Amino acid sequence: KSALHHLGLRMSTDPPDDFNFMQAAKTLESSAHRALTEHGKVLFDTVCNYELSIGKSIVLRLPASPQAVQSYAVRHAKPTLLYWGGTQEVMHTFELCFRISDAGAVIFDGVKLVRREMVEDYVDSIVWEGKTLADEFDVEKMSFAAHLDFRSNDIFGEMSTRREPGDIFERGEVVVEEPWETKYVDVAANLDALDEGSSNRQTQSLRLPCGQPHEEAKTDAELTVAQACGLPQPQLVKVMPEHSPGSLSLICFAAFSGSRLGEVIVDDAESTILRDVWKDLVQACGLSPVA
Repeated sequence: KSALHHLGLRMSTDPPDDFNFMQAAKTLESSAHRALTEHGKVLFDTVCNYELSIGKSIVLRLPASPQAVQSYAVRHAKPTLLYWGGTQEVMHTFELCFRISDAGAVIFDGVKLVRREMVEDYVDSIVWEGKTLADEFDVEKMSFAAHLDFRSNDIFGEMSTRREPGDIFERGEVVVEEPWETKYVDVAANLDALDEGSSNRQTQSLRLPCGQPHEEAKTDAELTVAQACGLPQPQLVKVMPEHSPGSLSLICFAAFSGSRLGEVIVDDAESTILRDVWKDLVQACGLSPVA
């Protein structure tokens, strides 16, 4: 029988009569003499008798005295109100991570946790950032799939993210071949799943490497992928060929200052495509592939 059923109540998550009072009372009964006050013992015994009597009327008699009433009034002259509270929401902020290919492409391939906030009842929210975050949580770069695992294992981790074949969590990366020519708004939809907002009472937001929120960046029609990644402005380099017996030297100069940056020797110039020596040119100049 359910004690709640006798009161016309039930847990919202339990089927009717799922809670068996007498079964649950066995543990309490063995320690009632140590765990309950005198009045608590009387109340407990009365409920047990009521359950055993299958719903027959039971009279509850609690011993009292004028002194007890006066003592209670003194102790509770300034009552303290107790509320059922606790963590109401957890909010994560992830920063989008990327790497640069030898050909200068930007490859978005993960995120890292940069901020965590827990909203509590009746007290200030608890915020982790910087060192406090690193001391308590893994702040290293994680793959998109690992990001889902992190969230599902955290508080309120019931995930509503729908995974589909070929989505970003399966692909593991988003490649942008021309970061200075490509607008972020043109690739943002591929990253929306990382900024889906609330799931149960767990909220997440995606921040770009430049510090701008993903949702805000989507409205900026002029923002390039390179700017979203906080990359330095590209440099104009002049490449001059210099022939020598059996080879070709490609000499790089800074276009404005004219200073020599580096040189690459190509042995088989006739069959070599410029793209094939791009990496060597970049390294010889001491530049980033996206520069």
